[in-house]
Amino acid sequence: MAQSVPPGDIQTQPNAKIVFNAPYDDKHTYHIKVINSSARRIGYGIKTTNMKRLGVDPPCGVLDPKEAVLLAVSCDAFAYGQEDTNNDRITVEWTNTPDGAAKQFRREWFQGDGMVRRKNLPIEPTDGFQRLTFLPKAENQKFSADSYRSGARKSVTTKPFTVSTGHTTSERNSTDRKTKRKKNNQEQLLDWTVV
Repeated sequence: MAQSVPPGDIQTQPNAKIVFNAPYDDKHTYHIKVINSSARRIGYGIKTTNMKRLGVDPPCGVLDPKEAVLLAVSCDAFAYGQEDTNNDRITVEWTNTPDGAAKQFRREWFQGDGMVRRKNLPIEPTDGFQRLTFLPKAENQKFSADSYRSGARKSVTTKPFTVSTGHTTSERNSTDRKTKRKKNNQEQLLDWTVV
């Protein structure tokens, strides 16, 4: 009987976690692939820790050996920073199907004596900002463009700073306009190293 044999491995893409990016005003959908890399047919089921916010479609099914399925993991709108998301995850559970069973999912496969394996995929919501820390090159010194061209190389000491990236569409358009203006009136030659 297939259920007395431990279920083989599965692979998921992504392998370790699912990341949803802000804003969370609307529903987000992320696709993951589950691959049955074992030599036996398996039944799989997906559980979530927050059924109010997270959903998976299809939530269960049957996979033949080496077969894959694409799952849609959705995250409903919520107030980021006001709700606890630290323990959000989806869990893929799978077990071997009984010998001779039809390729139709049965919940009782998970309730019998057969071994059920689990793989947790944490859900990581982000605020949409990537934080970068910059240090100027040449031992924290920068040179003005005019002095650099003239050879005087008058230095100005600077300190490390952090920049947050990630803008709304209107902020991005405003930033693009400002960047175009600055290109025409460039005053300093900046040479930065990402740390």
